[in-house]
Amino acid sequence: MFSTPSASRNNNDAIQHGPSYNDKRSNSMRDSSEQTPRSGAEMQSTTTQAHLNTTRREEFLKRFEPPPKRSRFDLKDESSRSREAKFPRKCNKQSKSCPSMKSFNTIQELVRCAFKNRAQMNSSSLAAFWHQASCLLIRDSPSQCLEPIICREMQCLYAMTYASVDDFGTIHISEILNAMGNIVKRDRKGSHCEAFLYDLLVGNGVASKDSIFHAFANIIVRRLDKFGTRAIVNVAMAFVHIGLLPECSEGKNLFDHIARRVLRSIAHFSPEGLSKLAWSFAKVNARSPQLFAAIAEASKRCMKEFNPQSISIMLWGFARNEERYVQLFEMAAKKAMSCLSEFKPQELTNTVHAFATSKQANRTFFQKVGEEAEARIESFIPQNLANIVWAYSTLGLSHPRLFKAVAKKAISSSSHFGSQELSTTAWAFATAKVDKPNLFHVIAENTMAKLDKFEPQHLSNIVWAFATSKIPHRCLFDAVADSVLRRQTEFSPRQISTLIWSYAYVPVGSVNMHLYSELESIVIASVDACDSQFLANIAWSYAVANVQAPCLFQNRSAFVNAILSRQDEFSLRELCQLHQWILWQKEIKSEIPVPSSFQQLCYNAYTKRLPTSSSFQKSVISELKSIGLEPQEEYLLAGCGYMLDALVEVNGEAVGIEVDGPSHFAGREPLGKMKLKHRQVLNIEGIRVVSIPYWKWDGNSNKQEYLKSKLDMIY
Repeated sequence: MFSTPSASRNNNDAIQHGPSYNDKRSNSMRDSSEQTPRSGAEMQSTTTQAHLNTTRREEFLKRFEPPPKRSRFDLKDESSRSREAKFPRKCNKQSKSCPSMKSFNTIQELVRCAFKNRAQMNSSSLAAFWHQASCLLIRDSPSQCLEPIICREMQCLYAMTYASVDDFGTIHISEILNAMGNIVKRDRKGSHCEAFLYDLLVGNGVASKDSIFHAFANIIVRRLDKFGTRAIVNVAMAFVHIGLLPECSEGKNLFDHIARRVLRSIAHFSPEGLSKLAWSFAKVNARSPQLFAAIAEASKRCMKEFNPQSISIMLWGFARNEERYVQLFEMAAKKAMSCLSEFKPQELTNTVHAFATSKQANRTFFQKVGEEAEARIESFIPQNLANIVWAYSTLGLSHPRLFKAVAKKAISSSSHFGSQELSTTAWAFATAKVDKPNLFHVIAENTMAKLDKFEPQHLSNIVWAFATSKIPHRCLFDAVADSVLRRQTEFSPRQISTLIWSYAYVPVGSVNMHLYSELESIVIASVDACDSQFLANIAWSYAVANVQAPCLFQNRSAFVNAILSRQDEFSLRELCQLHQWILWQKEIKSEIPVPSSFQQLCYNAYTKRLPTSSSFQKSVISELKSIGLEPQEEYLLAGCGYMLDALVEVNGEAVGIEVDGPSHFAGREPLGKMKLKHRQVLNIEGIRVVSIPYWKWDGNSNKQEYLKSKLDMIY
């Protein structure tokens, strides 16, 4: 009925963790094809840029060279330092006097030594420097800013790297990009381990045409045939971490060129490489149906060699890119079931999330996953718990024991749940119709405590989940309503529709009236961006709340025009909602703003619904007969289209009887749809309706006396 959580912007990134990539340089960035030396033609073309490159180096080094008085390394005079900063344009071997970058344990020691020995730094040592810098920052996560002199020295080393982009080999390029990507990625996630480095690398934005990343991208495109399979994968993942899809030559972006290169040698990629390519292309939204088809075929041929991480990120990539390959998912499910115990919780969650996103409901696979997850539930973090039940609910699959285990774990660790996890968990349990009132109580308490941290999508999902589960948590609904009114401009039309419908479905107090009045202007402004479901929900909700909104519903208003222009798009359920809205216009004596033909269309849809009978209803009818009444069962009120469970005549007056079972209540509060029906039957048909609640009927030993009492109450 409503969109899944997040999906929300953060819902997807939180769910979609990518592969960890901390492979050692010695075995993850080198293969035989990457060691091919440059051709003579390439060397000749590079020579033409020699003077330009040397000039670029000099300009950068002069710009970032620190003042001699503040240097800690007893540097020589200005001209000497300038000469010292220049390093050979071509150097195939690292100078013996340049120490190994791996020998330093702090970022300060590393930078100082690299700067001191910058005259001996070549392509290999610069690449090693960035690799070690990234590793040290990841390991230590320094909270304090670097000293000013270290920042200046780092600027100089960055300038040397930028000025030398043409001199790096394929291995060095992938290594440097991977290191820089890790630095950028960590800052984007909010760690801010070193804001200076992020600003140095990103500056005004990675999309800037003169950024170092664009310079590397253009070099990569020119030399792509020299890159081996590992280097190609490293480059793709690095640009994912950087968050950039750079435009290159021929009107194509870097990933277009990578796809073309991969297609020529797809058979040489390992399962790990195939999965990381699928993940990378999906993360940057790079569309390449041919590439995904090739990855699918190659993966099927070597599925036995896939490990849990490769399975999870490959399927996630296919799901995210909306590439549906049923046979691939079936083979992956079979492989996964053979090694479920080897899956980490995150890998297990990502895998079922991919199946759910791709609408692949492999029941055998999900049954096995549910058993495995239940057995290891204590090792699941809140994100895992929320996303695994989201997957089952999205596919409409049941696993009671898993949901019970998740509910128990979520209750005990609720303080660790963020807004997205709370929202997703509530949505999943509501969608699956799993009754866990204790869980919802905990979710409500945590939501109210963290209300300001909730994004609009999370709030709308929370309220929808409580309404759908028929849990009238008044304090929660009031708190969310206040938050919505303070932040109403932040909500999308769909979120507004969800909220308004939820407050109408489970009425929880007078706050509703104020909420509907305040949101009227937002609804009016949203009409142009709405769909048929939005229109039907809004119309029905205002009818239930009985809040007049003349500007919204007046004749020829934008809302009414939108209804008429989309009348062929409405579903049967939506037409029924609009019928009750039309009745409301009659009820409040307002001019009905839609033509009679559309009114008839809605009436016909409403009266098409088949009546249902229950043992509870039959019992009430039997007792009505026992006290001398002649009930007319399933009585259709032709004027308004409502059908009463029974109509009886008491002392010459017609009285409607409604047998209200558990599905008609939220707790013991009648749902909005029941209040609307009783009110409209009275106001339009002049017939008062008596409700027989299930809990009063079941607990009454003298049902005939109870009925007589209820019927006497109407006089």
